[in-house]
Amino acid sequence: MPKSLDILNDINRIKDIYLEKLGKHFRQSIVIQNFRSIDMDYIIKEYCQTSYRGSLAVNKIYSTNLLKDQSVSKNTKITLRKLNTDNIELVDDARFNFFTKKLWQKLYENLPGYTIVFCASYFEFVRVRSFLKNKNANVAFIS
Repeated sequence: MPKSLDILNDINRIKDIYLEKLGKHFRQSIVIQNFRSIDMDYIIKEYCQTSYRGSLAVNKIYSTNLLKDQSVSKNTKITLRKLNTDNIELVDDARFNFFTKKLWQKLYENLPGYTIVFCASYFEFVRVRSFLKNKNANVAFIS
């Protein structure tokens, strides 16, 4: 919608759906992502599902199973830890402190082999990356 009408604006060219403020239901939104994330699923559900024609999601299905691949050991150990906290606002700091003070020594010094650490957000990733750089750890980063 033009902010003001002047000689250059032709009011007949504006479709009725925009005059009735229904334009958000008649748009095309394309989202391309390599991996599914909760944040993007929420944004798509919140802002793109109201389209007149609906939405379409195409998921890539891989033909091979990674666990059958010989490069991945079948004896891979997965460790999940639950962190209890009283204040939801401090959960990021509590998680980072738990990692740096309790898990880091066990992961890097006591366990031979490779370790994958998943971060909940990019900000957490940056904190972990700077911590590991300060410790001169021999690690690889993927953001």
